[in-house]
Amino acid sequence: MKKVLLLFFITALPLFGSDLNYTIEHLSDGTETEAKTLLNKDGYQISIERDENSFYGNYQIGSAGEYFLSSIEYNTPPEINISDSITLLEDTSQKIPFLFFDAEGDELNITVSKNGFKGYLSIEDEYLIYSPFNNLNGSDFVTLQFDDGFDEVIEKNISIFIQGIDDSPVLADISDISMEEDSGAKTISLSVSDVDSYGTPTFFITSSNLDIAEISVIGNNLKITPKDNKFGSSTIGVTAYLGGSSSSTEKFNLNILPVDDDPILNNISDIEIAEDSEERTILFSLTDKDSDISKANYSFEVSNTEILNVVLFESSLKIIPKENKFGETEITLTASLDGKTVSDNFTISVLSVDDILVLDELSDVIRDENSVTYFVPIYISDLDSNIADTEFSINSTNPEVADIKISENGIEITPRENMFGETEITLTASLDGKTVLKNFKYTVIGFNTAPVIFELDNLSFETSVSENIETVSVKMEDDIGIAKFSAVSSNPEIISVETDLEKSEIYLRILKEVVGEIDITVIAEDSEGERTSKVFTVKIYPNQAQICLERAKTELDFSKISGENSSQNYITKDLNLIEIMDDCDEIVSINWESSESNVISDSGKVVINKEKDFIVQLSANLESADFTAEKRFLLTVPKEEFSDEVLLEKAKENITFESIREKNSMHHQIYSDLNLYEIGSFDTEISWNSSPNIISESGSILRNSNDTPVILFATITKGEISTQKTFNLVVKSLKSEDSDIVSDDFDWLTTSKILGLNRNSENIKTNLSLYSTGVNGSDILWTSSNDQVITTSGTILRDSSNDTYVQLIANISRGDFYKQKEFLLKVLKEIPEDDNTMYSFNRIESSSELDKKIVTLFAKDLNSSQEVESTIEISSAILSETFIDEDTLKTFIEGNSSTSTIYLNSDGTVETRIETTNGTNDIFVKAVGGKIEIDQNGTILIDSLGRDVFVEENGVIQHSVNKTVATSKLVGSSVLVSEDNIQTSYQSISENESNKVILKALVETSNDEKTKTSFTIINLENGQKIELDQTLSDKSHFSEDSKIEINKNINGEIEITIKTKLVDNLFIE
Repeated sequence: MKKVLLLFFITALPLFGSDLNYTIEHLSDGTETEAKTLLNKDGYQISIERDENSFYGNYQIGSAGEYFLSSIEYNTPPEINISDSITLLEDTSQKIPFLFFDAEGDELNITVSKNGFKGYLSIEDEYLIYSPFNNLNGSDFVTLQFDDGFDEVIEKNISIFIQGIDDSPVLADISDISMEEDSGAKTISLSVSDVDSYGTPTFFITSSNLDIAEISVIGNNLKITPKDNKFGSSTIGVTAYLGGSSSSTEKFNLNILPVDDDPILNNISDIEIAEDSEERTILFSLTDKDSDISKANYSFEVSNTEILNVVLFESSLKIIPKENKFGETEITLTASLDGKTVSDNFTISVLSVDDILVLDELSDVIRDENSVTYFVPIYISDLDSNIADTEFSINSTNPEVADIKISENGIEITPRENMFGETEITLTASLDGKTVLKNFKYTVIGFNTAPVIFELDNLSFETSVSENIETVSVKMEDDIGIAKFSAVSSNPEIISVETDLEKSEIYLRILKEVVGEIDITVIAEDSEGERTSKVFTVKIYPNQAQICLERAKTELDFSKISGENSSQNYITKDLNLIEIMDDCDEIVSINWESSESNVISDSGKVVINKEKDFIVQLSANLESADFTAEKRFLLTVPKEEFSDEVLLEKAKENITFESIREKNSMHHQIYSDLNLYEIGSFDTEISWNSSPNIISESGSILRNSNDTPVILFATITKGEISTQKTFNLVVKSLKSEDSDIVSDDFDWLTTSKILGLNRNSENIKTNLSLYSTGVNGSDILWTSSNDQVITTSGTILRDSSNDTYVQLIANISRGDFYKQKEFLLKVLKEIPEDDNTMYSFNRIESSSELDKKIVTLFAKDLNSSQEVESTIEISSAILSETFIDEDTLKTFIEGNSSTSTIYLNSDGTVETRIETTNGTNDIFVKAVGGKIEIDQNGTILIDSLGRDVFVEENGVIQHSVNKTVATSKLVGSSVLVSEDNIQTSYQSISENESNKVILKALVETSNDEKTKTSFTIINLENGQKIELDQTLSDKSHFSEDSKIEINKNINGEIEITIKTKLVDNLFIE
C-alpha cells in the first residue's frame, strides 16, 4: 500500500482569548489517528474544531470545516520473521510460527511456492502446518512467498528435518468367543504387523476370571482350555510386543456356557467276608458338580438274599450276614438325580467257616452273708458240634467266700457261714478242640441293717409361767451299735432339744408361757452311716388362766375405759381404768401404767396442761394365776383451750371418712348408705346435706343410672357458733344388669371388708364381717375350708395349740350369673407367741410442710435407753387421714385403684396393708427405726436401716439390700423386715386330686446381701408343712448384686427367677 508523508504543522499562537483548543503536530509517524479520517488512497480528511477566539499560524482560523492536504506517495516492503529450519518427529505434524510487519498495514498474501517431497506444508488460518508423510523421515524443504499487493514479494526457504521413530506393532481384532463347559481346547490365530520391525512377536495374556479357563500362547496361536466343570465369563487381554518396547493390546469376551454333567457314582470293589462275621458298612459317594447331591435317590438290588441282608442308610450300605449262611451275591447300586441315573455292580462273597463255641456272658452276682445257695445258668451253643460233649471246669480266686460246683442247673454257689468278700469265678467250656472262657464276680456283703428306733409316744404338757425340762427315753437297737444320736425341733422358739447318747435320752427345754404343737425328729446313725429317724409330737396346751388372760386382752378396748370421753384422739375427762375382768373362769386383774403420769395418772385422772398437747401411752398390765400380758392405748390429751371455737375445730378433725364410710372403701366409690351421726365430739351437733341432693341427712343414698360426683357438707355446731367440713364423693351408678351387679360386688368385696377388727389376713383373732348381700344387691353365700375354725357366719374359733390357715370362698350370684372370690386367712392359735419388741413408747411429733405431712414416733430402747425414730411422710397431693386407734397411729390412704393402711405401732414397729380389687399385699416392719414415704402417686417407700422396700400402687413389691433386689409382681405377696434380714414371699392355694395345699415362695436377703430362696407346701386340711429342698445348700447363698423375681409362668405355676453371678461358693442342690 502507498503511504502519505505529511509535512503540515498547526501551531497555536499567543491567545487573545481565555481558551486554547489544541495543537496538532502532523508528522509522518506522530499524527494522532483520532484527528484524521481516511478519505481514499490519495489523502486524509482532517476535521478541526475550533473554539472562538483561537488562532492558528499567522492567521486566524475561521469557522470549523474540512481541509484537504496534498500527499507524496511511496511503499515500504513488509518485514517477515520466520525460522529457516525446523525439526519434528516422524508421523507428527507441527505448526510453524511466524511474525510479519507492514508499515502501511497492508494485508499479506502467503503462498507455498514449493512444497516438500516427504511431507506437505499447508496454511490454515494464521498458522503454517507441516505434516510429514506416513513412516517417512530425513531432510525436506519448502519455499514460501509473502506479497503485500503493491509489488513487494518476499520469499522464504525452510529446511525441515524429520526424526525417525519406531512404530508400535498392530494386533488384529479378536472376536468374542463362546464355548461349552468341558468342551476341550480352542486355538485362535493371532495376526501382528509392524512397518519398522521384523521377527517373531511375543505376547502377554490377562484374564478377569482365572477360574473358568486356562489361556496360553503357542507361537502365534492363542489356546483356550476350559477348566473342568467351570463356567462363566471373562475379559481376555492380549498384548503383542515386536522389535522393541512398544506394544499393541486387544481385548475380547470369553463366555464358558454351563453344561449339566452326569452324576458320578464311585466304583465299589468286590468284597469277601466270613460267615457269621460282624456287620460291615460300605461307603459310597456320588458327585455331581451341577446338582444338589442331597436330593439324590438311591436304590439297590441283591441277587441272593439268602445269605445276607442289605440296609441302605444315607451314603452307605450296611451288609449284615445271615447266621450260618454263605455263598455269593451281586449287588447293584443305583443313584438317580435330576432325571439322570447311574449304577454300579459289585460282588460279595460270604466264605464258610467252622463256627466257634459260644458261651453266653455271665453277670456279676451280689448276695448277703445270710443268703441261700444261688444258681447261675449256663447257656452254650455250637452249630457245628454236639453240645452234649462239652466239658466244663470252674475256678475261684477266693474259695473261702463260697463253695462252687457245676451241676445240672448250672453253676451252684453256696455262701460259707459268716464269710463275706469278693471272688472272681472263671468258667471254662471245651468242645471239639475249641475252648471258651467267661469270668464273673461273686460278692458276699456283710449284712448291716439301719438302726431301729422303737415307737415314741406323743406327749402333751400344760404351759407354765416358768421354763421346764422334760426327759424322754428312747429305745434304739443296731447290729453294729449306735454311733450318733440327735434330735431336731420344728420350732426351737417353743421347745429346744438336747440328746445324751450314753443314756439314750432326749431333753426337751419348754420355754415359759408358750403354746403350740411341735414335731420332734429323732435321728440314730451307726458307724457305717446307716441311719433312721422317728418323729413324735409334743403338744403344749394353754392354762385356763392364760386363756382368760388372752380373752381379756382382746376384749379390753377403749370403750371399757373411756369414761365420759368419746375419742382416743381427744381426752379431757378422767378415765375409768377398770382393775378386774371376771367374765371368764379365772379372774384377770389389771394394773395401769402411764408414760406421762403428770398428764394421765395410773388411776386414770386427767390433768390438762396449759402449754401443749400430749400423746400418752397407757399400758394395761394384765395378770391371772401368775400369767401376765400387756395391752397398750395411745391417748391424746389437748392443752387447756376450752373455748367453743377450739372444741369445734377438734370435733371437726374427728369427723373422718373412716368414721362415716360404713361398707364403702373409697371417696370415689360410694355404693351404700353412710353413717351420718348427729352428735359429734364434745357435745357438738352435726347436720348433713349434699349437692346434688342424693345423700339424705341420715346417710341413705339415691343411686341412679350414672356415676354422680357429690359434695357432702357436715355442719358442726357448738353453742352459737358453727363450722363446716366437706367430703368430695362419687355415688356409683345403680346397676340393672345381673352380670354388672355380680361383677361390681365382686370388685367391692375386698379383704378389708371382711376383716372386722383384725388388721390383716395373717393375724386373725376376732370375728369376721361376712356379708350376705353385696352393695349392689347380689347374694353372697360363704363356704369355709375349716368351719371348726371359721364358721360361714364369720365366727372365729381359735385352736389351742396351732395357727391355722383357712380358705373362705364367697359365692356371689344374681339371677343366672355367678362368680367366686377366694380369701386365704391365717387364724392365730389361742395363745400366740409374744411379739413384743424391746422398745417402749416415748412421744409422737407431727408437722406439715408445703408438699407433705410428717409424723414421727419416738421409741426408747429398753436396753440402752437410746431414742429411735420411726417417721411417716405423706404427700399432700394424695387423700389421707391419720388418727389414733388403740395402740397405733393409723393412716388411711386412697389411690386411684387401691387403698393403703399404715399402722405405726407404739413400740415403733409398722404394719402396712395395700389393697386392690385383686387382693392384698402386707408389709411387716419388725425392725424399729426408719422412714416410710408415700409420694403423690401412692407409691410406698420404706427405708429400714439402709434396707429398702418399694411398693407400687398396683401391688408390685420390691425389696433391696444394697445392689441385691428381690421383686414380687403378684398380688397377695408380703414382706417381713426384721433386724437381721428382709423376706419377700407369695402364697396361693393349689388344688390336687386329694386335697388343697398352700404353695409359698420365699426370698430372704440378709443385711450382708446373702440371699436364699425356698418353697413350702402347707396342707390346708391338716396344717402339715413340707419344706421343699432349697435351691442352694445350707452353706451357700446367692451373691451380691443378684436380681430375684417371684412370678407366675404362662401355665400359672409359681416360679422364682434368679439372675446372679456364678461364684466359687455357690453350691446348687
